[in-house]
Amino acid sequence: MKGHLPLMLNMEGKSAAVIGAGSVAKRHVLKLINVGLSQIFVYAPSLDDAFKPWLNEKKVIWKRGAVERSQVFDEDLLLLTSNHSSLHLSIYQNRQPGQLIYMADHPELSDFHFPLTLEKGLLTLALSTGGASPTYGKQLMNELESSLPYTIEEDLDFLVDVRQRVRASRLKEQERRTILKMVARKEFLHEKERETLFIQLLDEYLKKST
Repeated sequence: MKGHLPLMLNMEGKSAAVIGAGSVAKRHVLKLINVGLSQIFVYAPSLDDAFKPWLNEKKVIWKRGAVERSQVFDEDLLLLTSNHSSLHLSIYQNRQPGQLIYMADHPELSDFHFPLTLEKGLLTLALSTGGASPTYGKQLMNELESSLPYTIEEDLDFLVDVRQRVRASRLKEQERRTILKMVARKEFLHEKERETLFIQLLDEYLKKST
């Protein structure tokens, strides 16, 4: 989408205010919980039963009651997900400097959007059709998921361990890059004795450097 930069932000310790407690709010609150926000406030007259486990676990704080048009929120993220479009526009006008806003009914005014995501261990895939067709987006995501090797999680765990050991070695930067590229090849990852092969490869380069 023009004007939107794909990013992965560290949201740990940040706070969010969610206006509304319907299906859209429920879907996005779960995402906020999973990324480790410190506080998530849900403003709504009533709550769906799906929110109760989060309340009991103190992952969500319910602010019971109606939201006023003049109300101001200080949280880092502000999600407007209720059925009251005019209320959203009023709150939008009262936004705080630096506050990021998501408007379910006015995507053109939103600072950020929630793409389709797929997570497998250290791997995160994000996909967006720019609002053209969420249904088609889901089909594409299913195709991407089916194309991933079933060992993807183990492979990435192996690679992050390899990277740490190579970075900790006394090898020069170019030599480190060469090893990391070799180890990341599919042929290498599919080797049953890849750990032994990596140790041999690292030793070989270390001997050359002495």
